[in-house]
Amino acid sequence: MHWLFPSLRGYRWQWLGRDASAAMTVWAVLVPEALAYATIAGVSPVVGLYAAPAALILYAAFGSS
Repeated sequence: MHWLFPSLRGYRWQWLGRDASAAMTVWAVLVPEALAYATIAGVSPVVGLYAAPAALILYAAFGSS
């Protein structure tokens, strides 16, 4: 698994709680935002929910920190 995610090599289990808290915070903001943007765009709100994780994955892969 380390060859796929080299940053996991130095990961510490003590960070898991704060990482989970950060993930829940992003989720709490992202879901209403995705629903709102999809509604503004005139498409089904479900489309926004499908598009949001794709945007996060692309940013994680190619974006800067």
